[in-house]
Amino acid sequence: IPAEILALHWAEFRERNLANEKRQKDWLGALLNSVKGNWYGLWAMQSTGVCVLTTKGMQAQAWQAEQGGDR
Repeated sequence: IPAEILALHWAEFRERNLANEKRQKDWLGALLNSVKGNWYGLWAMQSTGVCVLTTKGMQAQAWQAEQGGDR
């Protein structure tokens, strides 16, 4: 997964978890699980092995850009 997509995922993870004020014992573990499970559906792997943004990913990217890059 390219670094730009991971950064997008991190921004989404951070926003969603700050919004609900949920407490976690292991935030890093939760983040890794969310990446492994692609919880937010931001990317897909093509049959060629290339990772691309999905429609949800493009929407999240546009939102982040609109917010000045730091959601």
